[in-house]
Amino acid sequence: MGTTHPREGYTHKSKGPFVPEKTVVEDFQCLFSKDVKNVRNALGISQEQLAGAVNCDARTIRYIEEEGRCPSTILFLRICGALGLSPSKYLEDNKSF
Repeated sequence: MGTTHPREGYTHKSKGPFVPEKTVVEDFQCLFSKDVKNVRNALGISQEQLAGAVNCDARTIRYIEEEGRCPSTILFLRICGALGLSPSKYLEDNKSF
């Protein structure tokens, strides 16, 4: 078990550097990226088609799905709309993060 670093959110492992603990944002990013990819695939649409529907570059969708990047609030709302997800229901159902 590590000790807490003076800077909040960092834990010192017994044999290693200070490592940031997983944050709420990281939990959201991980979950949302998987859900976007799963729902998009279930709907049979490509990353490029989703990008066109939400008015962003296809690289942005790739970054969200493959690298777990966190979308802006506006992009989150657009992606939810394009995938037929209710943003408020999505957040409520996944409030564990």
